Amino acid sequence: MELDALTQARSYVVLADKMLKREVVAARRAGASWQHIATALGVTHQAARKRFGNLCLKALAVPAQNGSESANGHAIHPDAEGLTWPSPVDKSPS
Repeated sequence: MELDALTQARSYVVLADKMLKREVVAARRAGASWQHIATALGVTHQAARKRFGNLCLKALAVPAQNGSESANGHAIHPDAEGLTWPSPVDKSPS
């Protein structure tokens, strides 16, 4: 039985999910409302917020440090899924 096509299709699903998450975070950073995002995705704003709300909170929560920042001033580093995430805030005295 040949399963290469199935494996390839699964890799496209994983890639599409990563891209979708990245674009939703970018839209929120740019000021898009949950209703606008939901309309673009063809879902209700409740469904969009339920699926992506925590991801956006994490991605937008921490102010930047040490010059490594995104366009909105938040620190970024790649996570295991290839998205950008804020770096932890170092609360120790300088």
